Amino acid sequence: MRAILALRAILALSCALTVSCAPTGPAETKCLNVEAAGCWGRGSSNVTWALLQPQHCGTHTSYRYIRASLPVKRCLHSHSNPGTTSLGCHTARLTVILAANPYRRAISHASWQKAISGVRETYHDRSEADEIAAFRAFVAQGRISLKSIVAAFAPRPDWFVVRTNHLQADFDRLFDRLGFQRRAINATVRDHCVSSCNEKRVSLSSRDSFAFYDAATERAVFRRWADDFAFFGYSNSSRDMFL
Repeated sequence: MRAILALRAILALSCALTVSCAPTGPAETKCLNVEAAGCWGRGSSNVTWALLQPQHCGTHTSYRYIRASLPVKRCLHSHSNPGTTSLGCHTARLTVILAANPYRRAISHASWQKAISGVRETYHDRSEADEIAAFRAFVAQGRISLKSIVAAFAPRPDWFVVRTNHLQADFDRLFDRLGFQRRAINATVRDHCVSSCNEKRVSLSSRDSFAFYDAATERAVFRRWADDFAFFGYSNSSRDMFL
């Protein structure tokens, strides 16, 4: 009996450094590995939290904002999935994941891959029509290499979702839950270089972004990331990409 109690104590101590536990069977629990997460800390009520940062989901803004606003254990710009460990979990914890509308995410991804003008490349000789044609070709040729958020991170319904379309409102709710005072993003992070540093760039806050999509391009992006549309409840219309 003493040996069994000692083993349980060891497992409980080991899992104190993990987050977001999900029972997978009567004798096993899967826990997200906090130490491998790029950004994590503890709330005022000692709730352990971790921020997961899928690519093209406002990560550069979000991690800097969190790092400047919360007492973090560590907060780096990281797109990795920290993975899980099979240990018993016994402490309160919260997993936070960033999410972006797939139609916006596809434009950002195309820019990062230099298919259209952005921070990594500027095509000064292109017209707006040229940029639109280049984006549509990028999608039609199957050059979207980025996994869906669901495929890359396997999010759970109880995770806390911060949406790029509602960064301030969602971070306000997160800070309330963790027991910290709200703080304005604009007072903490002055710029997001990936989307605002170039003289000529794709503006993801502009209504002109709708022009990138025709019916065929919209269908292709929807099929590519259908699981994200379903899990996060995004509209299948690109006209709603900023809602």
